Amino acid sequence: MSARKQKSEKVTAAAVAAGVSREQIERRAYEIFRRRSGEPGDPTADWLQAERELLEEARHAPARGAAHASVRREGPRRPAPRSGT
Repeated sequence: MSARKQKSEKVTAAAVAAGVSREQIERRAYEIFRRRSGEPGDPTADWLQAERELLEEARHAPARGAAHASVRREGPRRPAPRSGT
């Protein structure tokens, strides 16, 4: 494997911190290649563009579990007291 190819397959710390996987970057880089109709290009540039796009999407996506963050957690429900007994 060439040094250029190896370099293009590295995932940056920012991508790892944002939860972006190597497989996601590979798929996006391939999509970028396909948008060019398969014309020759720079695989490293495609990889870096894919990583940038995914990082940008991760920044704008709501945090995982954020939808549930405002839900108040209560203990187990107790039965209502019976009246008139």
